[in-house]
Amino acid sequence: MKTHGHSPRNGKPSPTYNSWRAMIDRCRPGKVYGKRGITVCDRWRVFTNFLEDMGERPVGMEIDRGKGNYTPENCQWLPVSQNRAQRSNPQ
Repeated sequence: MKTHGHSPRNGKPSPTYNSWRAMIDRCRPGKVYGKRGITVCDRWRVFTNFLEDMGERPVGMEIDRGKGNYTPENCQWLPVSQNRAQRSNPQ
């Protein structure tokens, strides 16, 4: 069986895996985004699908969802400084 090599089962999780895991966690019921109704699309509940759509996280970048939910059409990798500046205006 071929694996992607990003998960903690293979040692330290990759930055891409960490971003995916944090995205999933933020949207759980009771968490900040979950309370606001922000969701992760069904396809991205599987890490390999997220990796296929977004590619590996570039150094110095974070996931940006724009307005709405976490979906392939609504997300991009954005420089950390730019993404954090947008957080002062939560969407």
